[in-house]
Amino acid sequence: MARKPPAAARATGARGSPAGRAPDPGSGPVTSTAHTSPPTPPAAAVGTRLALLDGFRGLAIVLVVLSHLGKVWPEQLRPDLGPLDGFFLAGSVGVTMFLVVGGYLVTRGLLAARLRDGVRGPVRSFGRRLVRISLQVYLLLGVVAVVAELDPTDPNSRAATNSSILAVGTYWWNDYVRLNALDARSDLGPLYYLSIEVQFYAVLLLLVLVLARHRRVLLALLAVAIPVVTVWRWYVYDTQGWFAASLMTTTRMDGLLYGALVAVAVDLLPGRIRDDPRRQSAALVGGALLVVGGVVVSCAFYDIGAYFKVQGIALTVACALLVLGSATPLDPRAYAVRVLSGRRLAWLGAASLTIFVWHVPIFELLMRHTPSWSPAVRTVVALALLAGVVVLVERWVARPVGRMTGRLGPTPAGHRPDNRPRRLAVRPVSPPPMPVRGPTGTDAAVPVTATVPRTDELDLWDDDLDWDGPVRD
Repeated sequence: MARKPPAAARATGARGSPAGRAPDPGSGPVTSTAHTSPPTPPAAAVGTRLALLDGFRGLAIVLVVLSHLGKVWPEQLRPDLGPLDGFFLAGSVGVTMFLVVGGYLVTRGLLAARLRDGVRGPVRSFGRRLVRISLQVYLLLGVVAVVAELDPTDPNSRAATNSSILAVGTYWWNDYVRLNALDARSDLGPLYYLSIEVQFYAVLLLLVLVLARHRRVLLALLAVAIPVVTVWRWYVYDTQGWFAASLMTTTRMDGLLYGALVAVAVDLLPGRIRDDPRRQSAALVGGALLVVGGVVVSCAFYDIGAYFKVQGIALTVACALLVLGSATPLDPRAYAVRVLSGRRLAWLGAASLTIFVWHVPIFELLMRHTPSWSPAVRTVVALALLAGVVVLVERWVARPVGRMTGRLGPTPAGHRPDNRPRRLAVRPVSPPPMPVRGPTGTDAAVPVTATVPRTDELDLWDDDLDWDGPVRD
């Protein structure tokens, strides 16, 4: 499909009437003189949807980091916060939020690449994502290996460090921790999440290669897998306990399945539903966000068993509904949309991979060297040190890696792989002819040319997405 440059875009009116400058017969396509503009310009609405997903991931990474603050400020030394304690106990909630959003975005990207470039498309897409993750992970593993050799306070043996590094680097870390809990390095523990993701996406890649043009079959397969995984996780928790249920790919991939299901379902929605700029989408996002907030607060009153059962089911469904709401036009004035689309929260979401990879190793290293510090001071220093590392890694590793992987294989013209949404693809639309005053004083119908963004042709590049083309046939 031919793509017009962003400068060619024109905002459209509430009933399809474009709002532009006065007609100039000698300057190409004629635009209308109507001055009515919509309350939500299409380009702004699309940008809001992208920022909303980043903001949701920003909220998720905040919950994950807060859940691990116990390494520098132990829970027994922290004052009782009542219901607010849930924010320090909701690490698993944050992981589920990541899984749902990641499953949605990556599935959209793989489907788009399959339909645009054939078999090579999704393989290249998966490869680029794997490179972006691996270079950050391998940088961390190199630092951990050096620190383990030089730091006399490191409690792990050389054999344990080598085995842990190998398991993390080959993305089999979740199973290694489950089977060798006493030998696994605790500062690398949370990286089990990346192993689960990579394993799932490898299987998803095969499904997309086979079923991309049979999306109803793919939809049915995902829909059947969700209750099977849910029942299996419940069974594993009852028979083997929370530790095994936390680390098995087959028990933790329900969020990924929900996200993938939404990605396929959105593409099968009728156009009038997918593109209708109604406020119901914002209401769906707001309602889902309230449920997520309720689940977070409930963590102060229920143990981990609730997460693997009813609480976890409610959370995953709410996250899927929020992602579904973000897939259709949103009203940026809605409170929930404004909260999640905030600049600072969206930045945290864009940098969430870096924060996730580095926060626990930094916390544990600082704790070993500051046992006599007060918890409050140590926590402030830990967060400041984490912020500094994240800024440096984002600038000197994450973004350069994004640019490098963007050169792996052909990419659409104008593609800008810099980890941020920059370009909106557009499609021409033809509103009804607009009456203008003719040279003889009579009204004449003059055709109008306008462009509006296509929600399924966004060019978004971040650590969870390679979505650079249309998903629909």
